[in-house]
Amino acid sequence: MNLGQWLFTFVLTAVAGALAVMLTPDGALQRYVRFAAGLIAAAVLIVPLGGLISSVPRLAGALGADSGGTDAAQAQSPSLADKWVLEQSVSELTAKIKTLIAARYGINDCDVHINVDEDNSGQYTVGSIEVDIPAGAAPQAAAIEQYLTGLLGCDVNVGRRRIIGTQ
Repeated sequence: MNLGQWLFTFVLTAVAGALAVMLTPDGALQRYVRFAAGLIAAAVLIVPLGGLISSVPRLAGALGADSGGTDAAQAQSPSLADKWVLEQSVSELTAKIKTLIAARYGINDCDVHINVDEDNSGQYTVGSIEVDIPAGAAPQAAAIEQYLTGLLGCDVNVGRRRIIGTQ
């Protein structure tokens, strides 16, 4: 976000906040609206700091300073927040898939492994999903695979690597 965009966003936020405060009747509600408008304006003011802080290692490298081993690959690596969001998303998707399999096929004892791919622009996609099912559920493997592939639109392998209980 360049300076012009940021300034426009801030002015628009301030005008919208002032308008909301003016349209609110006097009393406790107006205090809450004023507080909320202030929080939003503060958030708009703080947003550029995130970009400034994340550019410090690149700036230090451009100036020739030793940045403690930070190279171009590390500067492009995902942040801790990105990694946390990815882990949480994979965890939630894994739980949802287990719930779907239990509800539709009555299989409560399965392992789900989600393989995540990252493209050159840093975007993550689900590359494939592997589901390990108990040996007794092996006849349902093809149906589960077809159901999940149609539902999720990615490569799904059910019971292909190992089936629980047959090792």
